[in-house]
Amino acid sequence: MPKLNKTDIRLITNVVKQRKDKVKFGKTWQAIFDEFNVGEVRTEGSQQWLYFDLVARDELQQLCESDTGVSPSFGLPKGIRTDVAGIAIDEKISTESIQRNRVYCTTSTNPNYISDEAVNLPPGATLWVDYNDINIEKYTRVVVVENLESFVLWPEFNVCEELGAALAVYRGHDMSEKAVISFLNGLPSEVLVTVFSDPDPAGLGIIMSTPKVSSALVPVNIESFRKVSHKERFGRQLTVMPNVKDQLLSFSVQFQQYANTIIKQGIAVNQERLCHQKAAIILIDV
Repeated sequence: MPKLNKTDIRLITNVVKQRKDKVKFGKTWQAIFDEFNVGEVRTEGSQQWLYFDLVARDELQQLCESDTGVSPSFGLPKGIRTDVAGIAIDEKISTESIQRNRVYCTTSTNPNYISDEAVNLPPGATLWVDYNDINIEKYTRVVVVENLESFVLWPEFNVCEELGAALAVYRGHDMSEKAVISFLNGLPSEVLVTVFSDPDPAGLGIIMSTPKVSSALVPVNIESFRKVSHKERFGRQLTVMPNVKDQLLSFSVQFQQYANTIIKQGIAVNQERLCHQKAAIILIDV
């Protein structure tokens, strides 16, 4: 396996492409120097520098190419691992992920419209597709579901009939969340965005931060969940949202009332409890 990793290649690329004659001799450069002994270390005052002349830069480039298959003159190859595998020795140096544009999606009653196909799924099945392949013209609403289990069980929630034709997408975290946000940002203005999150402070934050959100799905009687609320989770979540009351002022009165009930009553429950209890869930403006 190559001795140089993605960070090392980036540093070497900067030196080669920008014809730098010196860099700060930090931990990463020290590790590269210890392995390949290219350049000259000099101390100037309290700072150590690693110097490169033309010969050293050429040697650094050749070492990088032979060790990784990547030429610093061009930098890290673009593409997912499969693309990079045709260039580099270690395909894990890829700068892109196949997850980048992919979202999990499903519907309750209607087919899933992917490209030119109408895909009918069996109960409990979902799709993981490039969001660019979703035929968004077939939908008038996208519902963003916070939790994976709730997303998979989306058809079992007690929601109004008009949501049966909506496209439900799993929000998730990290790469999944980034893909969903990119998908939402690219939606045409006529497609409504609804968020279905946990009835808790973090869930409020998800609603308020979702691009193009116009409505939220909430339980009809939120106060009825006070006795089964997770008090510790409520307190922990609210602590990291010190400005939530000020943020709420930018949203609808209806949403403010819902959010203030959660905050005042100390409510924190999961979507899964709503599903288990077949709790009635309604749309409110955000």
